[in-house]
Amino acid sequence: LTSMNNYSVWLGALGKTEEARDIRKKVWEVRQATLGEQHPSTMRSMGNYSIALGELGREEDAAELRRRIWDVSKLNHGEQHPESLSALGNLSVSMVKLGKPREASDLKLKLWELQKKALGEEHQETLRSMADYGSSLLAVGRLEDATAILMKVWRLRQSTLGEDHRETRRSMHNYAVSQERLGNCQESAKLRLALWERQKKSLGENSQETLQCMEDYSRSLAKLSRWKEVADLRLELWRARKSVLGENHPHTLGSMASYAAALGQLGRAEEAVALLHKALGELEEKAGLLHPDTLRAMGKHCQLLAELGRNDEACSLAQKLWELRIKALGECHR
Repeated sequence: LTSMNNYSVWLGALGKTEEARDIRKKVWEVRQATLGEQHPSTMRSMGNYSIALGELGREEDAAELRRRIWDVSKLNHGEQHPESLSALGNLSVSMVKLGKPREASDLKLKLWELQKKALGEEHQETLRSMADYGSSLLAVGRLEDATAILMKVWRLRQSTLGEDHRETRRSMHNYAVSQERLGNCQESAKLRLALWERQKKSLGENSQETLQCMEDYSRSLAKLSRWKEVADLRLELWRARKSVLGENHPHTLGSMASYAAALGQLGRAEEAVALLHKALGELEEKAGLLHPDTLRAMGKHCQLLAELGRNDEACSLAQKLWELRIKALGECHR
């Protein structure tokens, strides 16, 4: 059965998700019959089957299994056992994927509270759950509560891991996001600049994480309408990604589109539209119509066409973008 399960993992890695699901279901059923439903190996097989269902888009079925795993684990081991905590975390992920942010937030709060009792407030697993709960509060609009929690996570990681640790930097990023959501764009920009500088020292100027921080900082400056600085940064970012990733990589083309949008804000609309048109054509060919960078570039292109008074083209592109976003994200996505 172990070999059978390992085979399903390889099938999943090869994209043969339906075959992987069928094998994982078989392993679970055999272990139920031979070991009983509540045996740890049966529970693990059930969890593997739930993962396969999720990969096939059957998240409701996956969530139902994950709730059963959590209930059985609580009964067998108690709420604070590592397997129970893991099952609770997996269930909260299912709620996020099902578009149920309030249920997810409630489960993440419960997980954080249980881990504080089981592991202590400053344990890294506890801090990870605390950060997840803070982010879930952002998703339900409790911005001030989220910001307070995310700031505390950042401070605790600074004191326990040091300023330059990857998790500390991630916490700093999350806190910057919450400040921006609160409307504190100046504070968010300061945090993102500091984070970018720290990433350059820790990882080098051209690491993907450093370049992402550079992009985030340019977005903060855009919120502050500092368009000349935005354009300069985005041109630098585009050139860096061309050098590191190649001219036709989706991230490079996305940076090209972002630079074009900044040019539009500086009154260089004709130049911006030509650059965006080129970026959009390459993105559609290389990444596909439903890729996030393609959709973002299409939105920027549409906006610039409207600003130039080319309303028929803008309207046609806007309709195409709407239809593509429904396909990519669903009708109810915000």
